[in-house]
Amino acid sequence: MNRKKICLFVSITLLISWAAAGLYYLAGAEWGTLYATVFGGVYMFFPLLGTVIVQKYIYKQPVLKTYGVNTNINKWFLVAWLLPVIITFTTIGVSLLLPGVSYSSEMIGIAEYLGDFITEEAM
Repeated sequence: MNRKKICLFVSITLLISWAAAGLYYLAGAEWGTLYATVFGGVYMFFPLLGTVIVQKYIYKQPVLKTYGVNTNINKWFLVAWLLPVIITFTTIGVSLLLPGVSYSSEMIGIAEYLGDFITEEAM
């Protein structure tokens, strides 16, 4: 285990993350907006950026090969794409077999079901 490389990665990643969060704060942007969602999406790539900086530019080593990233299409890509869809439709199918359960694409009855949990304005 290369502790120096790990410490360098953590330091660079924290520096990038905190600098970006600080700039976002200083810009006066608010949370709960579209800008915050976009910022959050970009923010998740900062550890990747820290990895690339440490691996490629400081240690001069290949990034993809070192971490075992394989870009060849294989059967697991298909499994990863289709399995959630199969599980969703299987769950709906099994649920419809239960008594008193029916499918409603208009979400009929959802207001009565959620009425005790959320306010009317939230619906």
